[in-house]
Amino acid sequence: MENSKGKLRWILLDEAHTLKGSAATEMAMLIRRVLDAFEVDIKDVRFAATSATVGNDNNDALLRFMSGLTGLSEDKINII
Repeated sequence: MENSKGKLRWILLDEAHTLKGSAATEMAMLIRRVLDAFEVDIKDVRFAATSATVGNDNNDALLRFMSGLTGLSEDKINII
């Protein structure tokens, strides 16, 4: 682990629509623990989340969801 400190650059989340309620809260806490373990600043990490259904074409809800999950501010999130 010592050789990996400061090197985390990406976190990929597949099937993000399954993260609801306590599962989403737990994932958000795990993400923060991973960032701490790798001793990286959140601004230096990129997130990619995939889902066939999350957001339901509601970009505001999707931005809030991803912001809460990752800890990033909504203005740092791009929906593609």
